[in-house]
This record gives sequence, structure tokens and C-alpha cells, in this order.
Amino acid sequence: MQNRGIEIGLNAKIIDAFDCRLSLGGNIAYNDNKVVSLYWTDKLYLDEQSIVPNYEVGKSYDMIYGLHSLGINPLTGYPVFLTPEGVEKQGTEPLTRNDFIALGHQTPPYSGSFYASFSYKQFDVDVSFYYVFGGKQRFSYQYVRNSDNAIYNAVSGQTQKMWFKRGDEYKEYWTPFYTQSIAEENLALYPNTRTIGVVIT
Repeated sequence: MQNRGIEIGLNAKIIDAFDCRLSLGGNIAYNDNKVVSLYWTDKLYLDEQSIVPNYEVGKSYDMIYGLHSLGINPLTGYPVFLTPEGVEKQGTEPLTRNDFIALGHQTPPYSGSFYASFSYKQFDVDVSFYYVFGGKQRFSYQYVRNSDNAIYNAVSGQTQKMWFKRGDEYKEYWTPFYTQSIAEENLALYPNTRTIGVVIT
């Protein structure tokens, strides 16, 4: 694995009088890590049954792999995905290793801080903040069916965005009338472009 980074900082005195001082400063750092070599292959899987790689040459060590979502099929209520080859794949079809794409890595590549220091006569105030952004994380996309599950997703407006009958278009949540199926497994096990978000703290 290769790990490299760069950091830039700036500090300035805005006011520097006899009894009043104000200083501002901040920095931003970028960290880039990627896998450079893998035992004579470009992708490394946990075992023969795994369809998502653990590591891939040229990608971050904590890369999230998932599916490119095209939304909900209005005829079936199940999700539709787009393969890297540009072919539509229904959520009820079995997935293969070739269907997955890199969606982003979990470790935020950007981090930094900024501060302000102010003093007036005998009065001093110092404030500092730390931030990170740019990483991806998966969020829960399951239905809220009872109060015990309410912590997993936003309840407001959920049923209005759910597929209920044949022909329902522009829905974000697939049919609630599912049975144990490949579609349920696909959504439960693997993230997609609609179920990840950027980490900003």
C-alpha cells in the first residue's frame, strides 16, 4: 500500500495593537492511500464465493464497492442497476463480480483545522475547530415498519416515495410486498449509489 499526503497552513495577525490583538489561522491536509501491488493479480477476494473484492490495485485500502442504481422498476417495484458495461440489470437477477463498481472510500481524504485568537486588555478568547470531509459511508435504506425500527431511517414522507402498485414511477423505496428473494438480498448486503453519502464532520 502507498500512503502519501500534503498539508498547507496559513496564519495571520489581523490586529496587532497595544491592547487589542486578533490572529486567525488554519490548515488543510490531503492524504492519499492506495494499493500498489497484490500477489500477481489486480483484485484480491476473501474467498471463491466473494463477489466484492477486499483490495484492488490503484484503489484505496478501504474502498466501498457497490452497484450503480437506476432507481425502481415501475412495473415490478424492484430496483434496477447499471453494470459497468452499460447493461441494465434487474434487482431480481443474481449479481456477479463484474457488476460492482468502486463507490468511494471510507477514510476522509481531507482534514484540517482553523482557529481564532482574540485579546483585548485582560480579556482573552481562543477558538479552534477540526474538520474532515470527502469520505463515503453507507446509510440504512430499510423500511420503517414499526417503532423499533424508527431509528434506521427517516419516517417523514417515506410512504409517499414507496412503490405500491404496478406503474408507480419516480419512487425511491422498492415494494413493501417483498418475499425472501434475490432482490432483498441485493439491497441488504450491498450498497449502491443511492445508499451512500459523503462524510463531513
